[in-house]
Amino acid sequence: EPDCARGFAAPAAQCLRRTAPLLPALLGWRNVVFAAAVFDDVQTARLIQAAADTWLQMTGGADLFLATDGDDARPDEQIAPITSDSTTVTIHRCPSCRGIRCPPSAAHQTSPAARSTSSAFGRSPGCVRRREGWLARTKVLDMLGAMAERYLGGGVATPAPAAKLFFIKFDPDTILLPHTLLRLLREIHASVDPLAPLLVGMAACRAYATPPGHTAPLCHAAGGAGYVISPSALHRLHSVAAAIRSAEPAAAAGPPSALPGLFSAVDNVSYGGEDVTVALALKKATGASVVSCGSFYQHNPAKYARMRDKGERWVRWPLSRSPVSFHKFKRPDELRAFFSCALYDRRGRPRPFPRSLLPQGPDNASSAASAAPYRCADPWQTPPR
Repeated sequence: EPDCARGFAAPAAQCLRRTAPLLPALLGWRNVVFAAAVFDDVQTARLIQAAADTWLQMTGGADLFLATDGDDARPDEQIAPITSDSTTVTIHRCPSCRGIRCPPSAAHQTSPAARSTSSAFGRSPGCVRRREGWLARTKVLDMLGAMAERYLGGGVATPAPAAKLFFIKFDPDTILLPHTLLRLLREIHASVDPLAPLLVGMAACRAYATPPGHTAPLCHAAGGAGYVISPSALHRLHSVAAAIRSAEPAAAAGPPSALPGLFSAVDNVSYGGEDVTVALALKKATGASVVSCGSFYQHNPAKYARMRDKGERWVRWPLSRSPVSFHKFKRPDELRAFFSCALYDRRGRPRPFPRSLLPQGPDNASSAASAAPYRCADPWQTPPR
């Protein structure tokens, strides 16, 4: 992130003039899919419900796509949050992902028949699936492939008024601001070639080595801040997901043989997360780099204020007047309070930025705001679920 602020991440999208026949009447939420990787966890479910009760209420017509582990025993109805009738929720189960920790005895169960049986019935006595935890790269790649099959007809990207034109990956502890996000998507759609493979987000240039065959360190779109993927990019990532699905179940505990270099290349140049994996896969497939947008934030405003108080000046201050996302709200009540007290009033109107983004301490100073709770005169939080 500091390197990105110094200008190491240059946009690489082809800004070509659009032709009139490809322009829909007006891009809206019906053209957007929100996607998140989840797992069988009470706090994660509550965060997803908090999102459905706050910012997702302002995106009527959009789809919500949730990907969980293959051994998640919850029914789809329990995984899906309670949403309005205008939001279509799809639950996808990653066949090669595992959320349950294997018992010690499972490592000694090497029978192919036992592994096949456990895979078919969603159990993991033979550790046949990959358990990656917060890295989640297998789950996210599989999720992107499943979305390409569902929304692009097996990966064929055909822009049309009724088509899904933007796919937005977010984390359960991320808040998106619908009014600025939609404005950004419309601007991209009106000015960029619809066939360009786009990855848009907050560029993070934290790779500590240059990938083989590349001339510069890899920059990725920070996963916590959320990132936008175009249909063309999703189409190209579909083949990567297909390679994961075609891997032998017996080899699922490690990198699949169908991907001999991707995961190891990611591990060799970075911390190995899903966001780096998506960026490198797209780079290898299309040569596209992340298009950096300073309105995506990897942390919440109070965290940036504390960083600034400690002398870290690489974040532009004050924060953007048109933020698109903030990250790392680990408690549902914190997410709800920030949405209703700092972002929108009870009528859904945006509050003034950036003044409203920080908790109001006695002297309204950033240092005082770092630990103060959010307070507002007209909270409209929905009851916790």
